[in-house]
Amino acid sequence: MDPYLPNSYGLNVSAPGLFRFNSLNDTCPGILYENFIDGIFKKFQDSFFFITFLQFVIVTLMYSVIGKGRYWKILFYSAIFNMFASLTENVTVAYICTEAEAKAKRERNLVVPFLFAEVGWIIGEFSIPFLNLTKMGAFSKGRANKIINWIILGFFFPLFILFRFYIGYARMVNGVLQSMDIRLTLAFVYAFLAVTDLICTISILIFVRNNNKRFIQTSSVNHYIKHSSYTILLLVDAASVLLAFFNAISQYHVFGIKIPESFANPFQCLKCGFILILSVDALLFKYGITTSSTNSKYSSSNYKSSNSFNKSRTNYSTNATYANYTSSYNDLSSYNQNSFYNKGLKVNDSKSSNIMYFYDNGERFIGLQNKDYSNLIPKNNINY
Repeated sequence: MDPYLPNSYGLNVSAPGLFRFNSLNDTCPGILYENFIDGIFKKFQDSFFFITFLQFVIVTLMYSVIGKGRYWKILFYSAIFNMFASLTENVTVAYICTEAEAKAKRERNLVVPFLFAEVGWIIGEFSIPFLNLTKMGAFSKGRANKIINWIILGFFFPLFILFRFYIGYARMVNGVLQSMDIRLTLAFVYAFLAVTDLICTISILIFVRNNNKRFIQTSSVNHYIKHSSYTILLLVDAASVLLAFFNAISQYHVFGIKIPESFANPFQCLKCGFILILSVDALLFKYGITTSSTNSKYSSSNYKSSNSFNKSRTNYSTNATYANYTSSYNDLSSYNQNSFYNKGLKVNDSKSSNIMYFYDNGERFIGLQNKDYSNLIPKNNINY
């Protein structure tokens, strides 16, 4: 039997319980799955599912190797819950969209897993504002930070939960992933995310600017923060705004033109990989800090080695000078002023003192001699 829908199986796709077979509801594919296992493996062709799966694998690997601190924990748990939600949805679709289901004309009036999946989407998707609040907390812990936390967690987060559960309920009772009602609600959900992301981004930029006024930072780490992290923040914000926009206008005609729903797909794919993008950003940031720290230690080590080498050279030069001078003067059995002049040395003989002072050709003091003793006393052995 030709597996194409809906005419091949004589299904009334407008009847309750069979909505999933209607191509407009974006649930079952145009060609049904031969069986459940076939459906699961074919789901890997779905870019939304595959990106989420790949994100989970890579972020888990990163977290197990280098993940430390609250920020990495949020990334890791977000990847887990996104994977849970995506897996729940896609496994359910693979089960209810088989040829056997269509042949039996089996009605699905209540698809409970679609509601369960919303728990994963709530935690996974709203983790982006949580991550931004974590970044913001690194720059400010004052009143402004508390107000922004209250606005996002006390106002937008409850609204986000409410709208997402409404989407889950609509999907559960209709047995479909998409409908006009669901798409409009998704537009509000993405709008909430876009607003919270914009609030966090603007706040972070202001806090960083104020922080830089107090501390002048010219390190490579600061350069990375400005040029990489800011770009990521703006990318996430732009994707959320455009995703909300296209989900909203695709339900209406704009200037007599119907905007295709596919316009939202690139931004939906980008949203599926937000956690992976932020994890790579965090990895590069950690690499930047490590590199900067290593270079600093290397420079410090070189300075110490150079300083030690210079000291050694100085000590060697001093010891050599001392050895040369003592070898020249220790063989004197008695004071002979003319012999010093012959060696090119200057002698300062004070008539009022019993001390003789000796200088080299560069007018540098090298030692003294008591007139009553024969040996020269080098300057290093003089305590004064």
